[in-house]
Amino acid sequence: MATYKGIQGYTVQKLTTDPPAAQSVGQLWYNSTTGAYKIGIEGAGAWASGGDLTTGRSSAAGCGTQGAGLLFAGEPPATAKTESYNGTAWTEVGDLGGALYSAVGGGTQTAALCVSGTTPPGAITLGVESWNGTSWSGTGDNVNVARTRGLGSTAGTTTAMLFAGGQVYPTVYGTTETYNGSTWTEVNNMTQDRYFSWGSGTSTAMLAVGGISSPSEPTTQLATVESWNGTCWSEVNDLNTARGKNSSSGTQTLALCFGGLPGRTALTESYNGTSWTEVADLSQARAEATGFGTSTASICAGDDSTPVDEKTEEWNDPVYSIKTVTVS
Repeated sequence: MATYKGIQGYTVQKLTTDPPAAQSVGQLWYNSTTGAYKIGIEGAGAWASGGDLTTGRSSAAGCGTQGAGLLFAGEPPATAKTESYNGTAWTEVGDLGGALYSAVGGGTQTAALCVSGTTPPGAITLGVESWNGTSWSGTGDNVNVARTRGLGSTAGTTTAMLFAGGQVYPTVYGTTETYNGSTWTEVNNMTQDRYFSWGSGTSTAMLAVGGISSPSEPTTQLATVESWNGTCWSEVNDLNTARGKNSSSGTQTLALCFGGLPGRTALTESYNGTSWTEVADLSQARAEATGFGTSTASICAGDDSTPVDEKTEEWNDPVYSIKTVTVS
């Protein structure tokens, strides 16, 4: 009988333990402990369960990365709670100055901004708070136009942030403001007024993805996506499925959109800088969840189910795994 060595010209490595999946793609080995041949596989992106929030909520703001994230504010009830994520578990850290929901977040786990939003019992705030890795403090640098349910540059910084869109019933806004660390300045409006949208990218290069354009029920969900180049907005290719109350992550050229309405959806779409492609769904339909991270390593946390959800999902693309080789 022909041997593998005789066919291929080399032997299969014998190991007592499997190597890390991400480092073994395309490699074949024999695991002498389990008595099985193994191979490393690179698969398509997928969502998997992460650590639960300590406080379930919707309409929260967030920023950071999959391994170093920050989530703050949210409802119901409106909360000032802030949680930090280490890639495995959420931990409560310092509260905001007051309860807030539908705010916009941007920055990192150790240096973030919380912009505008709604305070109980329903007042819209101009205020901005800054996070230094330990505590929040008011910046005193208010936005020019108070509004809630806007979108921002999630990957921005505490000295370079963008805040756009939003709503104060019955007005829907396309207003855009940029922040330089001390002053908010109104710049060119969006091409489409929208709220309950989500921003992906930085203050000079970002996307505004989906959202709602009508001020009252029945709402009109948007498939339109806009790109900001630091000066003005321009429309790019639409989502495949129109949605509002969605979340997103990534950059201007590599982004992910997930969840949303109508009908609550688990649909996920990936953007390559030109077009959107449907990829693997969330494990459950979500709306008003918090999203941040990159197009290859994202977080989706919470949602507006009843009661509000504390579940977190992590997106990884590609997914690495080790398979046992079998003979059929």
